[in-house]
Amino acid sequence: MTTLYASIGVYADEANRRILFSGLSFHEKDLDNGTKLNEYNLGLGYEQDYFTEYGKFYSTYHTMALNDSNRNFQIYAAGSRSIRFEKPFNPWFDISVGLAGVISVKKMRQDNGEYHYKPIALVAPVSSFYIIH
Repeated sequence: MTTLYASIGVYADEANRRILFSGLSFHEKDLDNGTKLNEYNLGLGYEQDYFTEYGKFYSTYHTMALNDSNRNFQIYAAGSRSIRFEKPFNPWFDISVGLAGVISVKKMRQDNGEYHYKPIALVAPVSSFYIIH
């Protein structure tokens, strides 16, 4: 199942700390049994980045608690290395791309059909869009 997840960051101060609000995910298809996945992943989080210069790698750390695609509580922490480009395609947005390492506690279905919270870890691509003001 392919999923695209979106959150909005609001600047809290000039030190690149943000409060994150999550709310949307887009799924390629629903579950095989026809169950519709939750696409309103409401959540709240915090992000800190260490961006200093365009075209150079920088680190970002964030954590979030949200209502996941299966309507279960999920919490995760992530760290990423990204590179940011200044207005590459238009005059309104900067774009960054990179890789994130994620550690999460998520409710997962077991072989016996029961659901239990389990820790998971993964590496995923990450991209961010920054509105220029």
